[in-house]
Amino acid sequence: MLEISLSPEMESQLFRRASESGLALTAFLETIVAEYLEDQADRERAEAILSRNNPRYSLEEVEKV
Repeated sequence: MLEISLSPEMESQLFRRASESGLALTAFLETIVAEYLEDQADRERAEAILSRNNPRYSLEEVEKV
């Protein structure tokens, strides 16, 4: 279990967005945290690939092929 303190404004926004999504607050928070973690993992993989110094091609160069 994790416990965090949020500003009243942020807490209000989260309750409103959870309600709009049709999810209970806990399910909504689990969803957005999971999406955030997945996005971070994707970013780390992309940065690792870019750091390999592979050649980069512009769209114009790719379209010529």
